[in-house]
This record gives sequence, structure tokens and C-alpha cells, in this order.
Amino acid sequence: MNRYPRFLAVIAAVVFICTLVLGITGIYTEYGDVRTAIAYSVKDSSVGTGLGSGILITFLCPEGTEPSSEEISSVCSIMEKRLQTYGIKDANVYYDTNMSVFAVEAAYTGRSGYDPNILYKYLGRIGRITVRAGNERDDDGKPSGTTAETVLGEGKDIKKVSFSVDESSSTTRYICDIKFGGDSKEKIKDHTEEVMQADTNTAKYYSVWMDDSYITGRTFTSVIKNGVVPGGSVVYTDELVDDYIGLRVIAGTGELPFELTGAYVYNLSDPDNAVRFNGALILLLVEAAVFAVIAIVRYRLAGLGAAIGMAGYLGAVCIILSGGLSADLGLYVTRTKLYVLAAVTAVFAFVMLSLLERFTQSLGSSTAYRAAKDVFSSAEKRGALLLAALIIVTIAADLLSYAVTGLLPMYEALLAVSLFAAAGFVCVILGSACIIKSMASTRKLNDEKLYGGASA
Repeated sequence: MNRYPRFLAVIAAVVFICTLVLGITGIYTEYGDVRTAIAYSVKDSSVGTGLGSGILITFLCPEGTEPSSEEISSVCSIMEKRLQTYGIKDANVYYDTNMSVFAVEAAYTGRSGYDPNILYKYLGRIGRITVRAGNERDDDGKPSGTTAETVLGEGKDIKKVSFSVDESSSTTRYICDIKFGGDSKEKIKDHTEEVMQADTNTAKYYSVWMDDSYITGRTFTSVIKNGVVPGGSVVYTDELVDDYIGLRVIAGTGELPFELTGAYVYNLSDPDNAVRFNGALILLLVEAAVFAVIAIVRYRLAGLGAAIGMAGYLGAVCIILSGGLSADLGLYVTRTKLYVLAAVTAVFAFVMLSLLERFTQSLGSSTAYRAAKDVFSSAEKRGALLLAALIIVTIAADLLSYAVTGLLPMYEALLAVSLFAAAGFVCVILGSACIIKSMASTRKLNDEKLYGGASA
């Protein structure tokens, strides 16, 4: 009789059960009131707007301003672009006609990677970014003289603003490069060619501004042909670093028709939000439990093997959502990704039940092991090909999203599908097949009655 290594099934079953427990409960240490996560549980996942705690920031229009419908649409669109540039993908931006304020609702937990103060200070700025010759300022701090008259680079021509901190040497450097294209690129090139011939450094001064507020000043040291203007500094202040981040958030998003003033920040700790996410997890467990009951009742030992595989899949999903050992690895959970998870889980449940039915129907004309081997071998090959194709499509969508930003939501959805599909293929298909084939090759467990066969 054909044999199948039983130790592989034992290892798979133990790993799947441990993965499920780890994914649901996590691992924590406690010292007094301080609770530290060694491995995050699924409840600690980084969740999107409306699924957990968040913040609501309101912005006031200038006194006496009643925005038109076109202006409201423009402001909301620009603010959404700024939020996305900052890495906040699913925030809600709207105009409250009753309160006459613009409001921004965003998820915010201990694992959020953004600073709400940046939103409060810069989201409502007009966003007119300029690079000017010289650094002359009047008593109010606004550009004057040559600086007011000579604009070298304008916000409409900005291609990218990058900001980083270099601590590789004894002096910390704050690097902020502003890349211009279009007319600004040519102006900067012509200006730097001219000032490089000057006898004094004064003519080489330039400054970076946002809405006529001075940010920083530097000196041109060479002719700039690529349009990249350095705006960094070795001087540290909290306000300057915030300005650099603000430049990156605002650049390339357009200018608001008027400046908005940050008004109030509300903490959205409505327990209903947590209930929504926890409710989705409970529904997922119920879906898996129904599958397990149907599988075990109808297909007995084969169903038990499939149920263990589904348990491993749930554990893997929990770790994918939370990040497990690292918060940076966790999936940012939005409603769309929860829908994707529910759909992928249903697909694997249906596929596995179909495979189990084919398996039991084959028992009359073959041994339990041969039937399991034939049925699952075909599923493993087809599943591997489909998963490989899905991964290729996901990578292609990732590459295309750099050129076409509108494809980013599609890429993120495909990434979630790929991750869940990979977990399902490994656990539900390969893992279940391993356990079922091992049981079917065991002398005492090779009776077709134990697998829901015709004679059961």
C-alpha cells in the first residue's frame, strides 16, 4: 500500500493550530500598567476610517466667505490629494453646510504613521510654493525687493518634493530637494548660469516660500540643469521640519481658492467603530465554522483535515492583518479589504468542499489514498498556476501605479487578494491535502466509511 509521511501531517496540523492561536491572541508582556506587544493580535490591526478610533479635524473658511459648489468640490478634491500624498488613503473629506466648515475624518491609532499636527497646520494652506532669488523680507516677514520681484520656481511646475534626515556624520542634515519642470526648470537654469558669474555670494542667495511665509534660504553653488533645488538645512527646529513635511504633502496637489483655518480636533473613539471591525472578524470565524461543520459531518476525517487547513488559513489571515511580530508588516485594513477577505474565504471554502465531494465519489473505484492523491494533485497544480498568475498581475499593477496614480487602489486590492490567496493555497489546499493523504495512507484509517464514502 502506498505510504505518505505522517510526520508532515502532524507538523502541518500543529503549525496551523499554533498559527491560529497566535493570530487571535498575540503575545504580550506586562510590567505594571505597561503592556508591550511581542506579537500583535488581530484586534491590534491598523484599521481604516470607520473601523476603529480616529480623529475629526474641522477647518473654517475666511470670515464672510460662502464657498460655491465648485469651490467646495475643488477644496475637497485638493485636500484628499494632500491626505493621499501624506500616506492616508481612505480619509473622508466633506463640507458641513450646517456648521459651515470643512471636515476631515481619518483613522488614528497608536500604530498610525502620521502626525495629526501636520494635517492641522498644512492641510488648509493655500499651498502656493515658490523659490525666489535672494531672501529679502519686510517687517511682516513677507518677500520684498528683489525677492518679491523674482520668482524662479512655482508650485505648478513642481514634480516632486523629497525630505529625509541624514545622520550618517557628526552633523545631522535635513535634506529637502524640490524638483521643478516646465518653465521653472528653465528659469532656474538661466538664473544659476548668470549668478555663477557674479563676484559676490549675495547674488547667489535664494529662498523657499509657502504662501509668502519664509521657510529656508540657501546659496546656489553650481548651475542647476536638472531642475532640482536643494532646500535642506543643518539647523533644526520643530517648525522647520514640519515645514519640510508640509512642502512634501502640499506639492503637486494644486492650490486652494482660499486659506482655511484649523478650528477643532475631535477624538473619534466611538465604540461602534471597534464593533464594526470585530463584527467582521466574528463573521469570518462564523463562515469558517460553518465550513468546518459541513465538512466534518459530510466528509468525516477528510472534513477534519480540511477544517484544520482552514484553521491555519484563519491564523495566517490574522497575522497578515496585524503584522504579527512587526507593526510595519501589517495590512492597512479598509472596508474594501474586508470585502476581499470575505470573498477569498468563501472561494476557498467552496473549492475545498468541491474537492472533498470529488474525493468521496472516487472512493468506490480506488483506495482512499489513491483517490486523495489524484484529486488533490490536480488542484495543487492548477492552484499554483493561478496564484503565480495573480502575483504577476499584482506586480504589474504595482509598477503601473507609479505612472498612473489612479491604479493605486486597484493595486492595493490586488495585493490583499494575493496575500489572502497565498495563505489559502498553502493552508487550505496544500495543508489539507497533506493531512488527508497522510490519514488515508494509514492502515487503520483507510476505510472509505471514515471519509463519507458510498458505504458510510
